[in-house]
Amino acid sequence: MTKTNGILNKITQYDERYLIIAIFLCALGARLIALLLAQTHNIDFFRFFERSSMVINGEMSYHDFGDPKPLWTYTLAGWLYIFGVKEFNASLLLILVDLLGALVFLFIVKKIFGEKQGLMPVLLYLFLPFTILFPSAEGKMDVFPLLFVLLSFLCLLKKRYLLSSIFLGIGIGYKYLAGLCLIPFLFYILEKKNFSVTVKYSFVCGLSAFSITLPFILLSPKKFIEDTLLFFITREDAGYAFYHPYNFLPYFVPLIIILIGICLVIINGAKIKKFSYNDLIPLTFFVIMVVNIFNRVLFTQYFLYAIPFLCLILTRYVIEGKKWIFFIGCSMTFPLAIEYLSNFGFGVPGGKMIIGTVDLNPLPWKVFIGDISLFTFVWVFATTLFLFIIWNKELRKNNRLSHCCLRHKQNIESGSPARKIQ
Repeated sequence: MTKTNGILNKITQYDERYLIIAIFLCALGARLIALLLAQTHNIDFFRFFERSSMVINGEMSYHDFGDPKPLWTYTLAGWLYIFGVKEFNASLLLILVDLLGALVFLFIVKKIFGEKQGLMPVLLYLFLPFTILFPSAEGKMDVFPLLFVLLSFLCLLKKRYLLSSIFLGIGIGYKYLAGLCLIPFLFYILEKKNFSVTVKYSFVCGLSAFSITLPFILLSPKKFIEDTLLFFITREDAGYAFYHPYNFLPYFVPLIIILIGICLVIINGAKIKKFSYNDLIPLTFFVIMVVNIFNRVLFTQYFLYAIPFLCLILTRYVIEGKKWIFFIGCSMTFPLAIEYLSNFGFGVPGGKMIIGTVDLNPLPWKVFIGDISLFTFVWVFATTLFLFIIWNKELRKNNRLSHCCLRHKQNIESGSPARKIQ
């Protein structure tokens, strides 16, 4: 009995280190299994793979193809040049970057929740069906900009504003959607520091995005302006299956401006006394979700940027004993994952269809175009609205989003004062 206890003590002495390794290995295994079982990938995966292969072989350069995300094409080309031009290697890159993002997320949650309970949001992120299938079965490149968003958020929590702005700028260089996080990040800095620091953050972020795309600007300025900067304004189709004479402009850009005002009204109306990272997390989540939901062109990958922030929000509700909110929030991601079942040869009723039609939709924006079903859209919208109502009630009740009770309780039990992250 004594010998057994000694072995158990040795195992538990390093349990966290071994547990983290085991969790990430299981997550890697789940993604590899999904990759091997998938019969196909999203068409964007094959498009980028083909272009990267042609770049390696010297058959094509940036002058020859119009691409709104040239940085990703050449990043993939560099990886395939080193490890071999195979579809599996391209998918493996996405999976590894996804896991690297999860590792950064681990440092974020430990910064917020502490050492012991920091694994809960990471487990949620790693093993949600949506996040498992996204880089593996679907093969989308959004894990790259998300990695830099998470690095930026981590540096923001550590008050390393320069690094935070650089990382966010790189993320925007990969894909403009990463820029949605800039709005709440700027508001957080404005509340914590001053207007001058906020302006510097914006400038460095823009300079970083400009610098990382500068080679493509120098190679072909006209093509970069037309195919990258103006892509979301002049684009006339929303995918390879849908061709409509409508573009992103009427609702994508104005919504961002409108959301800034909405966020300011919500926060000022709630009379938040001290804006902290606990307020930044849900604010970032809702900015991403609202912009995506009301954007006229809607694809499943747009929601990936909100998932880490959703995991942080839901973890807090588990800690507070509100598990029913946790399950409702988690259910948001399941319809998104169901949309990917077609990659395994399963037909999904209503999936991969236009949400509205030009002729029948009486709304002024005429049509929502995307790759999600009407059921998924309604479910995601309803759960987002539900979480927003819960957050708004907490703001009114507590004059701010309630603090992280986990660390508070942990420090009370240990007799040490609570450490706050401003």
